[in-house]
Amino acid sequence: MGKCVKFNLKYIYTDENKHIFDDFIKKEGVIALSSPYGTGKTYTFKNLIPNFEKILFITYRQSLAQSLYCLVQQETPRMNSSNNIY
Repeated sequence: MGKCVKFNLKYIYTDENKHIFDDFIKKEGVIALSSPYGTGKTYTFKNLIPNFEKILFITYRQSLAQSLYCLVQQETPRMNSSNNIY
């Protein structure tokens, strides 16, 4: 089973805990973010996008999903040509 990390800060992606995400990126696995509104989940996601080939983003917010879809298309043009983004 994977490792669970709890943050005791208002925002989940800060200079203080960036190393946790950097360490995770070096390994293969799944990252799941669950935290209250306004804690920086989208900001974290945007910073992590360039580091992964496959991304599954699940949200009930259609406008957020659409904006992140557009961001992924801009950040990863190689994925657009292979139709891996849905």
